[in-house]
Amino acid sequence: MNIHELWQETAIEIGHHVRSMVNTPEMIDTDDETGYVLMFFNARNHNGKSTLVSSTTDVATLRKLLKTALQGLSKAVIVEPSHKEH
Repeated sequence: MNIHELWQETAIEIGHHVRSMVNTPEMIDTDDETGYVLMFFNARNHNGKSTLVSSTTDVATLRKLLKTALQGLSKAVIVEPSHKEH
């Protein structure tokens, strides 16, 4: 398995976990379900490459969500990564 496949597998696993955390069982597959978009990239040298995983199965809807996110970027809360030693 290559690194891209590992990242994709990890992102999907995180996505499923997030979906179950932010939705009650009654919300799943209804108009009330909260979806997710996850993007992982090398923070220092991404070279335009990333792993993107979304609960949206429609590319047009995903494009609309990303466009809306870019338009609201000035309102975003940026969380700096902690640099604690493990």
